[in-house]
Amino acid sequence: MYVAYHNEQEERFNRIFREAENQLNDLIGNKDPLNPRNSGDKGVILPSFSTDLKGYLPDILEEAISLGRDEKQADVILLAALVAFSSCMTNCIFRYGDRFYYPNLFVIITGSAASGKSLAGISRYLVKPINDEMQQQAEIDAKEYKARIENGVKAEQLQKPRKRTLFIPADSSSAAFTRTLIDNDGCGLMETAEIDNMNRVNGTDYGDYSALLRQGYENETMEINRMTDITIQQIQTPRFAMILAGTPNQVRTLIPTIENGLFSRVMFYILPSTYEYYVNLDEDEDGYERKTNEEEFTRLGAIFYSCWQKVKNKERIRIKVDKECRRKMQIMMQVLQDICVTWKGDAPISVTHRLGSYVMKIASVLTYLRHMGDPVIQDFYWCDECDFVNALVIVKVVLLHSMRLCGNVVAEPQVKVAVVKGLDNREDVQKLFAALPEAFDKQEFIRISRAQGKYPKTTEKWLPDWVGQGKITIESRGHYRKNK
Repeated sequence: MYVAYHNEQEERFNRIFREAENQLNDLIGNKDPLNPRNSGDKGVILPSFSTDLKGYLPDILEEAISLGRDEKQADVILLAALVAFSSCMTNCIFRYGDRFYYPNLFVIITGSAASGKSLAGISRYLVKPINDEMQQQAEIDAKEYKARIENGVKAEQLQKPRKRTLFIPADSSSAAFTRTLIDNDGCGLMETAEIDNMNRVNGTDYGDYSALLRQGYENETMEINRMTDITIQQIQTPRFAMILAGTPNQVRTLIPTIENGLFSRVMFYILPSTYEYYVNLDEDEDGYERKTNEEEFTRLGAIFYSCWQKVKNKERIRIKVDKECRRKMQIMMQVLQDICVTWKGDAPISVTHRLGSYVMKIASVLTYLRHMGDPVIQDFYWCDECDFVNALVIVKVVLLHSMRLCGNVVAEPQVKVAVVKGLDNREDVQKLFAALPEAFDKQEFIRISRAQGKYPKTTEKWLPDWVGQGKITIESRGHYRKNK
């Protein structure tokens, strides 16, 4: 039974591995993913992942993605659900490298107006019961504090009640943002359908909390020193999650360059423009009134809240992965990085180096969801091979979307490169290309270059151009094949 299950997951992995190579090579030649009318005969080639995951997800996520009208909607719903649920898994940890992390996720959904990116706002309904519980407890604490003051207890003898809330407004000043995190022990969910809400305060004297977001993703200790504070306050383990939605221009304002550390810590998803008109009435084709998104996701939120009650008081739940999962991640991540670097140079290194943390965070959320309804909650769980492959599928797709933003929306680092005009028409370039065999590796390329009296460091720069022009395809690291 196990052998058949393992073989099924191995087959899934091999399929998505092949797809990753093909999709990245196709993406290099595509022009405009944000506008399908400008993308040639191929149409929009940015892939989705929900179809590949159906039947393999925890039950609550299977129900959630079934509410999407198409693949893209299902993708947005799944990302929103993963982010929302991760914000509440404050006792879940995993080890990556030489330290422990929490599974809090950062996601930005971007697309043109009316592309459907506001669907990311459903994350609020999935965890609203937990937010309500936190606020109710804050009200009780405030009333008790007030009652004790009225009974003669001096204020300095009491600890001020904390204004706890799961939801963190995206237009908070940095001071308000850190105050909320202090009250929440570093936890929370920042969600907005308009990135402009954040852009209005980010970069002002009262905003500019990009550094705080970077620390939050890494769960690094934050130290806050304000004029009104007597001592420096610390947030030992920030674990807040974030999902934002906005247009490409709004993304560019928030993250102007790929060198901004926030770019590599956010998973991006591009929604293309749609030219199919959808009659969005309150009845389905059979005449039955449909439930609203708020009703459907509120119902799922109640299910999650019921299971969360069983695990919230557990001090730590650790997620582990076995050697087979590590092998799969090493193979997939290396190839993805090699292709991205060949395409974009060193610009995406910061992104590709964090792919492993993306995978582990998503795999931890999936494992937590799968076991939070168990009769007895354990101190640790092994990540199921199925959930690990699920995480690889998602990360593969969001990397493709991130790379499409790199240079198109978010600026690449400005590097001075010697550009030779009319490179395609040069006789020496054509001669070298003609001398190459149908399949070749880097060493053979260097040997043929030298045989023609060319300096390899110069000719190696032609390889990315040939990939972009569709003349060659990257088969694996340092191995190429001519396209017919």
